[in-house]
Amino acid sequence: MRSYPPLYPEDRPPGKKLFLVSDLHLGVPSAEESRVREKHFISWLREVAPTAAAIYLLGDVWDFWFEYRRCVPKGSVRLLGVLAELSDAGLPIYFMRGNHDQWLMGYLQEEVGLRLLPDPYLVTYKGLRFFLSHGHRLGPLPLLDKVANWMMGNPLLQTLYRYLFHPDVGLWLGRFLSGRSRKAHHPLDYTDLGEREYFYQYVQRAVQNGTACDWYIFAHRHLPTVRQIAHTRYVVLGEWMERYTYLEIAGESWALRQYQEPGKEAVLFSGLLSDAVVAV
Repeated sequence: MRSYPPLYPEDRPPGKKLFLVSDLHLGVPSAEESRVREKHFISWLREVAPTAAAIYLLGDVWDFWFEYRRCVPKGSVRLLGVLAELSDAGLPIYFMRGNHDQWLMGYLQEEVGLRLLPDPYLVTYKGLRFFLSHGHRLGPLPLLDKVANWMMGNPLLQTLYRYLFHPDVGLWLGRFLSGRSRKAHHPLDYTDLGEREYFYQYVQRAVQNGTACDWYIFAHRHLPTVRQIAHTRYVVLGEWMERYTYLEIAGESWALRQYQEPGKEAVLFSGLLSDAVVAV
């Protein structure tokens, strides 16, 4: 599998932090409620930006995002503006497609300045191997989920969708189907499945095969989680619909944090990258 440059951008000054976050699902359950979360997230962005070497958005920032050639979904203008502002100021902001926002045609890169990541994204940091993925294609998935992921990621089907449906229809239909998918998975989103969790099974299989990385960072599943399997650790970032969690990496230290309000947060898990996991 191809290896990519280090997690910490080489052109950034030393001593700064890395921030990883996912699953805002902006746009639901209503425009008004979504805007409250959007403003909360913007407060967090502005708070961490001065200390950030890079910010990683690991997918499902929007509950549905689909770009036509000359049209993008309505909404999130405040967030897009702040992301563009930070990007213009030189802060690298990386974006990985999630299963809800994978249909791109360059708008987020060209107009907002986001830097697109492949999924999975393999990097090295402090001599350790990191595996970053939104996670919706990993593990022993049900056949229906595999078919849905293939269809959503197929460039030909994306092109046909653009030509078959006017944006007013296509964006409404996409939001409707995306909402149904999210609601269907919601009962398990906050359930700890233990060893039945497909992220656990995916990492365990890699450990058994002798191909495991040192760290796996996942999104998609909404329960903030830190687990260790042999020498390997994996983190599920959580979400920004109810808990507002994110991963911070500062040198040799890491912490899975919950942002509560400006200047106030809680530490859920923390430790050193090379040491055993410590729950706080």
